[in-house]
Amino acid sequence: MTLLGAASALCGALLAIRGRVSFGLVALVVAGLCDLFDGVLARSLVRTPLEERFGQRLDSLCDAVSFGACGALILHAGGLQGPAEIALVVGFALSAIWRLAYFDAVGMEAADAGGAPARFVGLPTTYVALALPLAGLAGLHSPAALYWAFLGTGALVALAMISPLRIPKPGRKTYPVFLLLALGLGTVHVLAGLGKL
Repeated sequence: MTLLGAASALCGALLAIRGRVSFGLVALVVAGLCDLFDGVLARSLVRTPLEERFGQRLDSLCDAVSFGACGALILHAGGLQGPAEIALVVGFALSAIWRLAYFDAVGMEAADAGGAPARFVGLPTTYVALALPLAGLAGLHSPAALYWAFLGTGALVALAMISPLRIPKPGRKTYPVFLLLALGLGTVHVLAGLGKL
């Protein structure tokens, strides 16, 4: 499932580069869903400590590809193509890599005694799979609107990934919300890609 997510994001980047940004965003949403549920699947299996470590490394590497590199390519295909925009696109990918390396080294803050959930430090890279498709809604009918939405979202998400923000880890009760949001975004972008909107 982890590799399927990376493959989907790679296909999305290729679609976006070929001018099919809406379909690229759909593929990014699919990659986000794969990343959301691969951990659930992994925890349901009996694994050796070596298999657990391997899965964690595989997940981080695939996240760097899916949400860092492919997210950056989708931003580029959406209009961020001048020298300053290229710097932002590269910074976006590097922020995702930095965020993943930090998480691999430090992990997340544990739940406190008062019952507050465990927290990520910095925005998890998987949120790229929601942030860019949401920004893409602004550009459904206007390349200029897409450019500005991607410019602002790319900068904010890059900064949030490397920031000291504390983001509560979503519980399993939030998974249906993420699933419905992903299905809604995916449907809108498929219809946009087919010229139905």
